[in-house]
Amino acid sequence: MMKLFSFMRPTLLGGLLVCGSVVGVGAVDLPVNDYPTATRADYVFGCMESNGRNRDVLMKCSCSIDEIAKLLSFDDYETAETLMSVGLKGGENADWLLHSPQNKKQIDLLKMAQVEAEIICFR
Repeated sequence: MMKLFSFMRPTLLGGLLVCGSVVGVGAVDLPVNDYPTATRADYVFGCMESNGRNRDVLMKCSCSIDEIAKLLSFDDYETAETLMSVGLKGGENADWLLHSPQNKKQIDLLKMAQVEAEIICFR
């Protein structure tokens, strides 16, 4: 029994090393502007609610958030989404917030990225 365990141990260790190196390679290949999965899913869910719930729209909406991620860092995306969300609630504070030059620029960047993504993914 001891000989069998000794024989299997190098094979098991070799297998773990191979698996570990494969996992390491995948981590290096992640995109620079990788968004959290929940953020991507939330975008796709909202996009599908607006455009229809079928496989074709799922693919187009997934493409859209991927294209946006290529154009905007996650921090820029999150800031613009937050500003737009506040704007939907309205009120005096929202009006002031949305019309500040810096915030307007953030929102405009997101809107331009969305338009570009729509051109690429929804044609």
